[in-house]
Amino acid sequence: MANPRHPLVVPPAVIRLEPLDPVHSRALQLLLEDPAIAATTPFPHPYPPDGAEQYVAESTSLRAAGTKYVFAVCEPGGDPIGMSLIKDVDPINGEGELGYWIGRPHWGRGHATRAAEATLAFAFGSLNLQRIHAVCLEANGGSLRVLAKLGFVESRRFLQALPKWPEPRPSIGFVLSREEWSAQHTRSADMVRPCT
Repeated sequence: MANPRHPLVVPPAVIRLEPLDPVHSRALQLLLEDPAIAATTPFPHPYPPDGAEQYVAESTSLRAAGTKYVFAVCEPGGDPIGMSLIKDVDPINGEGELGYWIGRPHWGRGHATRAAEATLAFAFGSLNLQRIHAVCLEANGGSLRVLAKLGFVESRRFLQALPKWPEPRPSIGFVLSREEWSAQHTRSADMVRPCT
C-alpha cells in the first residue's frame, strides 16, 4: 500500500499531488480569495486572511485520523494551483467523497480531471475504498464534465444548503464504484505512484 503521506505524481509530469502542508498555505490563500472559487465550493467569500492556514491545520488533523486526505495540486516545480481530496472516509463501509478545485488562472488545461483521477486512484488503491461519492452544483458545467469523464453516475438531485448561501442551490449527487472505475481505468494502478 502506498504511503498516503508521500506526494503522488501523475505521468506525464503535468501535475503533482502533494499531501497538504503548511508550506502550501500562502499560495492557496491567494487562490481561495478569488470569488470564483467560493461560487462553486463550500469556501466562503470573502475568504478569511488566515483561512488557508486554518484549513491546512484542520486537514492535517483529519488525515492523521484517517477521515480526510487533502492534496495540493502543483505544477512540477511550482506552487499549488488547487486542491483535490477524499473526505468523509468511512473504512467500515468503504466509502468517501471526492472534492477538487483549481485556481482560475489555471482553468481549461485539464488539471481538475487529472487531479481528480489521481485522487480516485489513491482512494481505490491505497485506501481500498469501494464507492466514491461526489456532489456538484447543477450550474457548474466544468465540474459536471470532469465527473462525466471520470465515469461517475448520477445518483440524486437535491437542493444543497450551505450557511454562506441565502437559499439552497440545485445540486447533483454522483457515485462511482471500484468495479466501474477498474473497468474504465485499466491503467489506474500505473497512473499514480508515490514519489520517492
